[in-house]
Amino acid sequence: MASKKKTANTKTTVQKRSEPTQNSSLLLLALAAAVLIISYTLFVKVSRETALTANQMGMNVSRTGNTMMNTNELSVQLNEQNNSGEYGNALITEENGVARVRVSVKNAPRGISQPAHLHLGTCIDTGAVKYPLNNVVNGVSDTTLKVSLKDLESQGPLVLNVHKSASQIKEYVSCGNL
Repeated sequence: MASKKKTANTKTTVQKRSEPTQNSSLLLLALAAAVLIISYTLFVKVSRETALTANQMGMNVSRTGNTMMNTNELSVQLNEQNNSGEYGNALITEENGVARVRVSVKNAPRGISQPAHLHLGTCIDTGAVKYPLNNVVNGVSDTTLKVSLKDLESQGPLVLNVHKSASQIKEYVSCGNL
């Protein structure tokens, strides 16, 4: 008896694997997207916290300019100090080289003259008076300074303070950093 050899047709199957660079690229893309989302979320959170802190410190400041009319303005938010309940804003404008400071204070006492000044420093660290302003009376003051807005801003950090009264000059009722 002759032995029969069975020969099996053996097929060798070679599985093609995905290109490693394609998988790596997809993984890197997903990782980059995750990093961007996390970074954006943190940025928004920190921005909101910083804005809140700046507002609490009287630092809500905006600056606009119009070069066509040669006017500039600086808007300063005045925040209450010492539980006075008095807050508001100041608008500093410049027209043809003259700075004008207009102050508006909410909840100011009627009939009481409240001194106001531009001091060196900040609401947290107030220095000497740099420019006296007309007193705030019934919540309003309007003063023209003999200095340009640009010169005013170049004099270092300045702060606008409204005082409780002439007799209580050391007590601030509202404050805003320029």
